Amino acid sequence: MSELQASADSFLADLRGGFADRPTLPAIFQLGDRIAEAERSPIPGDTPTQRIAVPGASTIDYLRRAVACAVLQEGVFPLLYQAPFGACAQEILEPESALHAFGPELVVIASHWRDLIADVAMGCTAAEVDAALEPRMALLRTLWDIMAARGARIIQHLPAPPPLRFRGVAERLLPPSPSIRSGD
Repeated sequence: MSELQASADSFLADLRGGFADRPTLPAIFQLGDRIAEAERSPIPGDTPTQRIAVPGASTIDYLRRAVACAVLQEGVFPLLYQAPFGACAQEILEPESALHAFGPELVVIASHWRDLIADVAMGCTAAEVDAALEPRMALLRTLWDIMAARGARIIQHLPAPPPLRFRGVAERLLPPSPSIRSGD
């Protein structure tokens, strides 16, 4: 093994430093912070790296850290770009954005569940639901196509589902969620 490769292996092992196979959330945050700090320092020459962009429609700090930890566990140093809060579509659609300047090899698109639902009335047909959802799906396809055309692999992060809706007596006691229309 060359001295440079030994240096790269040592760098990655030192960075992982006791990271458990089944890490806790605090451990992920701590290692994510160490990775971000190491990214600002010189990285040994033969260290394998991967350029990863994480644009999202909501707060994605936790996701950036988890992706970084997972990539590091595979023996690759993650070079990360996190898009500004809520700027997922704008960053991908704008050819001169910082995301495109970064040149990611992998893009983890983190949509919000609200981006993937449509306001439809109770009792509407499947065709009406499809028609209401089509503009949202078309936007996602466009985002995927733009990044794929630039040579990036894409992971579509599945958003957390919407909060549960109460029915019956509970619905009368609690105000309905403003983000979900009951269709009444």
